[in-house]
Amino acid sequence: MKIVTLDVRTPGDAMADFTRAWETGKPEGSARISFATPELLWRVLTDCPGRTKLIPSFKNNTNESPYSSMF
Repeated sequence: MKIVTLDVRTPGDAMADFTRAWETGKPEGSARISFATPELLWRVLTDCPGRTKLIPSFKNNTNESPYSSMF
C-alpha cells in the first residue's frame, strides 16, 4: 500500500525534514504533504469537486476513517 501523509505543521518543521533528507540522502518512509493551516489543507481538498470523493477513504493513524461520516 502506498501512503501519503497530509498534515498541518509549521513551514520551519517541514523545511527541517527536507534539509535532513537532503543532507543524509535518506528520504522519509512515505510521502508527506504539509500545510501551514487547517484552512489551507481543507481549501486544497475541497476546491475541486472531484477531490471530495477522496475524503471518505482517508485513514487516521488508527486505520479508521474519521471523515466517512461527513459524506
